[in-house]
Amino acid sequence: MICTWCYEDQMPAKFPKNEIANPALPVGSCESLAVSMKKALITLFVVTGITAQAGQGWRTFTSLDGSRTFKGQLVAYDRGSDTVTVINSKRQRFSFNIETISEDDQDYVDENADKLPPDANLKIRFDELLDKTDSQRGAEKTKTKTYDGGYTIHINSYTPRLISEAEVDYVMIYRKDKVDGNYTDTVIKGSETVEIPPNSSASVETQTVDLVNFYKAGKAVSKAGKCGGGGCSKGSVTFTKSERSRDFMVGCVARVKIDGQVVSVSATSPGILEKYETALDHSK
Repeated sequence: MICTWCYEDQMPAKFPKNEIANPALPVGSCESLAVSMKKALITLFVVTGITAQAGQGWRTFTSLDGSRTFKGQLVAYDRGSDTVTVINSKRQRFSFNIETISEDDQDYVDENADKLPPDANLKIRFDELLDKTDSQRGAEKTKTKTYDGGYTIHINSYTPRLISEAEVDYVMIYRKDKVDGNYTDTVIKGSETVEIPPNSSASVETQTVDLVNFYKAGKAVSKAGKCGGGGCSKGSVTFTKSERSRDFMVGCVARVKIDGQVVSVSATSPGILEKYETALDHSK
């Protein structure tokens, strides 16, 4: 083989000087480097095999002058600004002008840009809404607070393309508590279509529900003793327990569909997603 790194100070960073594969061979020799490269190629083969199975669409891009290459996955192309967006193997996103890559890569981007699913650039997050609407104190030391509960669903788009119609289906779950400790979970479903501007976001507010927090303080009841007939009975004190109930939001699942295809699903927690995702099929 012809070795291009036959001197120790020219060895690639992949092969540190203190990790020569065979110390019996001269440092920096082609034989030593060949052994190191053989081990590295075996490792590279294994890693590449796993990566290929984990995701499709990976490509080795080459700079226009051919001096540099990098492996990435195309996620967006803005024809107006000639901006290409890719992610690397570490899921890091970066953009560059299409004219900085080879002509073959430019053709690849141009041919595949319109086929890209938008899910690679969509993220869903949730904000819980809890607005107090009333607070009252009643007889027998009771307190009642009422809230409007719900969620705001944010759909963040990191693609430079306009998404004119994104259908957002959601399932919202809240719990109505009872003084005796029992409770019931209620599911509310909804759907809304939104427009998401390029590299921007859109929000959907779910329906709101009435949530009530109730508290009744316990009290002591005294009973006086009685005297008569030559004797007296002792008085007594009994206590009643406090009572309380609290309604609250349990969680929310949201799904985004574009052109009838599901492109993203998320929930406020993994458990909520597992339990209620199937309910999205009946959102209408």
